[in-house]
Amino acid sequence: MREKYKVKNDSASQGNTSEIVLPKKRKIFLFSNIDEACAKRVIEALNIFNKENAHKKILLLINSTGGEEDSGSNIAEAIHASKAPVYGMVLKSACSAAFDVLQACKKRIACSNKSIVM
Repeated sequence: MREKYKVKNDSASQGNTSEIVLPKKRKIFLFSNIDEACAKRVIEALNIFNKENAHKKILLLINSTGGEEDSGSNIAEAIHASKAPVYGMVLKSACSAAFDVLQACKKRIACSNKSIVM
């Protein structure tokens, strides 16, 4: 089951909103290259989950070859600032900036035969 949340865009358009769809089980999927848009989506999801319940864990599922280091650092800072514990789980790979995001998580889990590259 998924819930929709309205999120304001930072674009110059007036009154522009978009929807972010999050699973009820407090999972965030990081399955793409890490760029500014990806970081914004992950950080918004973290903020929404923290507002709902600041003590219930958040699971960050990772399969990314990395991307922009600044965007990865922004996600890592948001994870550090999160009151809810964030657990990182590598499903296939966590390379470069995705590795930094994984390191920011309170607990780190990797499925067998997965690649984690600094």
